[in-house]
Amino acid sequence: MSPSMTRLAEIIHRDLKKRLENDNTVSVEPFNHVTILMYYQKSLDEKKNHKRKLLEFHTDNVYSTNGLFVNNKNSQKEKTVTAILTLGNERVLKFQKQLLVDNDETGKQIWEGCGGEDSFCSYFRLSNGSLFVLHPNDEIPKIRKELDSEKMDCTKS
Repeated sequence: MSPSMTRLAEIIHRDLKKRLENDNTVSVEPFNHVTILMYYQKSLDEKKNHKRKLLEFHTDNVYSTNGLFVNNKNSQKEKTVTAILTLGNERVLKFQKQLLVDNDETGKQIWEGCGGEDSFCSYFRLSNGSLFVLHPNDEIPKIRKELDSEKMDCTKS
């Protein structure tokens, strides 16, 4: 990280420690990396009448179908937050619920997005200077299963 990015990461870390000091379900640790994503409006494809996605739905943490954190598939530590600092133009962060379903071909259970790739259940508008923090409990399938009805187990953004 550059010196400016390191300083910004330190400021965000200090803020998160203060906000989450009484939450024993999360570990607020210094950031070990920063990802910079550049978003821009792609032109409307008039032939297909839709806008192409820049970033597909995904989860920041990977869990097995039995709800265990998969260490070798995660670069982020377990029980740590995901923080998004928005700079520049407003953007929309969409969330999609996932459902644990049986795979007919393998006989195993897999995660599947509900409603298809264009379906989402919640969104946040992120404006210049806003800091969005995703609590790690929002990605743990065991906890989501207890909180949600309809067998919707976890979310992806």
